[in-house]
Amino acid sequence: MLIRGVTRLFFPIALLVFFTLAQLKRNLFPGSWSVGYGRWAKAIVVPLKLSPDLSHSKSGPDLDLSKSLDADDDDIHLDLEEVPFSDGNLVQPSGQQQQQQQEEEEEEEEEEAAAEILGQPPDSETTAQEKPGYTHNTIFSLSTASGTYFDISFGNHKTLNPNIIPHPSSSDKWIIVAQQKAGDDQEGRHSAVSVQLVCDASFGSSDGSAANDRDSHSLPTSRSGSNSETLSCITPPAVLPIEATSSGNRCQGRWSPLSLNIGPHDARLFYGPELPYIIYGSNSHFTCFGQWMHDFRKLVSWLSSSSFNEDPSSQSTQTEKNTEMFSAAAELYRPPPYGQIEKNWFIFWNPAGDAYVHYDVWPQRSFAKIETIQGNKLLVDESSVSLTVGPDLAFLASTSDMTCMDRYMPQVRDKSEEFIHQATNSLSITLCKRSEPDCQPTDMNTFIFTIFQKKAHVGFGASSYEPYVMLFRRTAPFEIHSISTKPFWIHGRKSSLQEEGTHEMIYITSMSWKSHRQKYHGYSDDVLFLAFGIDDSRTAGIDFTASELLKDMGLCMNSLLDPGKSYIGLA
Repeated sequence: MLIRGVTRLFFPIALLVFFTLAQLKRNLFPGSWSVGYGRWAKAIVVPLKLSPDLSHSKSGPDLDLSKSLDADDDDIHLDLEEVPFSDGNLVQPSGQQQQQQQEEEEEEEEEEAAAEILGQPPDSETTAQEKPGYTHNTIFSLSTASGTYFDISFGNHKTLNPNIIPHPSSSDKWIIVAQQKAGDDQEGRHSAVSVQLVCDASFGSSDGSAANDRDSHSLPTSRSGSNSETLSCITPPAVLPIEATSSGNRCQGRWSPLSLNIGPHDARLFYGPELPYIIYGSNSHFTCFGQWMHDFRKLVSWLSSSSFNEDPSSQSTQTEKNTEMFSAAAELYRPPPYGQIEKNWFIFWNPAGDAYVHYDVWPQRSFAKIETIQGNKLLVDESSVSLTVGPDLAFLASTSDMTCMDRYMPQVRDKSEEFIHQATNSLSITLCKRSEPDCQPTDMNTFIFTIFQKKAHVGFGASSYEPYVMLFRRTAPFEIHSISTKPFWIHGRKSSLQEEGTHEMIYITSMSWKSHRQKYHGYSDDVLFLAFGIDDSRTAGIDFTASELLKDMGLCMNSLLDPGKSYIGLA
C-alpha cells in the first residue's frame, strides 16, 4: 500500500520540480532559453540597432517613412510593419506582433458588428476605414479647419465630374470645370444636350469675397477658418463652346441610343508641361464613342500673367513639342482593336516633350506615342487611323509590369461586378523636397503618376470606388515603378450608408498642382488639388501635400533612386 501511494505521488512531484527549475532558469538567464511545447528551444536575442537617419518612431499610423531605398531590393512592399536597416534588409514583425495586430483587427470588427446589430451608426472618426494604417490611408485638407474636403459650387447648377487648375493671371483664383447634371438648365427644363460649365472660382466667404492669397508651393499645415471652405464661382458659369460630333451608324445594339448624343461628356481639365488642355468623351469617327482633346485656351478668354513664370524656382523641367496640334479639337486614336465605348484616357509626356496616350491600366497596360505628319496635324482620314499614333508600347515593359501588377493591384474577384479603370490625368513628381538645395529632378528620382480606381457594384444601383496611386518611369519603356498597397481615404467621406450598406460614393476625376506657378511637374512637398464627385449629386475637392498620397507604396522593380538620399512619400 505504501509503495503504491508513493508511486502515485511521484509523477506529480516530478512535474512540479521540473517546472520550478525551468522557471528558475528563465528568471536567472532571461532571453537565453525558453520552454516551448514539451521541448527546449533556443531563442536567439539580437539587439535592434537603427542608423540615426533611419530610426523611426512607431507612435502612430500617420508615420512619415522617409528613408533611403536600396537599389538592389526587388518587389519591396513598404509598409509600417517592415523596418529598413542601413544595408537594405528588412525585418519582419514577430509572430507575437502579428498575433496582436490580428487580435486588434478582430476586436475592431466585433465592435462594428455589435454597433450594427444595435442599430448604432459607426463613428466616422473611429471606424477602421477612417484610420490610416488599417484598410486605407487618410488624407486631410489643408484649407478646412476640420481637415475634411471642401465643396465646389457652381451656384444654382448641379454638376458632376469637377476639375480644378490654377488661374493663369490671378493668384487667388482657380478655373473650375464640371459637367452640368442632366435635367438641370437655366429654366429648370430637362436638358437634351451634355454641356461642360466653366467659371473663375475662389475660396470666398459667404458674401462672395475672395479668401486670402493662398498661392505657395508648399502651404503650412495650419488650416484656414470656416468662412472660406467652399471653392465657388465668382463669375457666372458659362458653357464651354465645344462642338458636337457625330458617329454616324457606328453605335449599334445596346449603344445605339448614343448616336443621338449631343455634346461632350466627362471632361478632364489639366496642364501639360506648358499648356492647359481638356479631354472629353464624344461621338467618334472610328467607333461609337471616343476621346477628344483641345487646347483649353481656345475655349476661354485666356490671359496669362508673365509674373508667374519669372520665378526661377517655378521653371518647368520639361518642354512640350507640337503645342499647336490641338489648337482645334482632335480625336485621339489608339492602336486597334477599338472598344465601342472608349473613355478615361490620359496623356503623359517624356522629358523631351513627346506626348503619349495611356489607354488602359488593367488587366494590362496599353499606351502609344502620338504621331504627327503634314505640318504637325493629326490625320482625320478614317483609313489612316493607324498612322496617327505609333504601336502599342506596353509590351516593352510587360514582363516587369505584370509581376508588379500581380503583386500589388487590388484583387478583382468577380469581373462582372468589379472593374479597375483609369481615373485622372497624369502629373510628374520628383520624390524629394523642393526646399532641399540638393533636390534636382533626374530620371532616377522623377516619375509620372496617376490615380486609378477599383469600381464595384454593391447593390441597390450603387457603386463603390476605391482610389489608388500608380507611379511609372518618365523614360521609355515607362515601366511601372510602384503601386499603392492600400486605397486612400478622403477625410470627411462617410464610412457607412445605412440605407445601402456601403460607403459614400466618391469618385476621383482630376488632379493638379495648387500653386499658380506650377503646371505639370512638382515635388513631394508641393500641394496637390484632387477634385471628385459625390454620389452623382455634388462636387468637391481636397488639397494636401503630395507626399501624403504616396504612403504604403509597393515597389515593383529595381530602384534607380540615388543611394543615400531620402525620398519623400515612398513609405
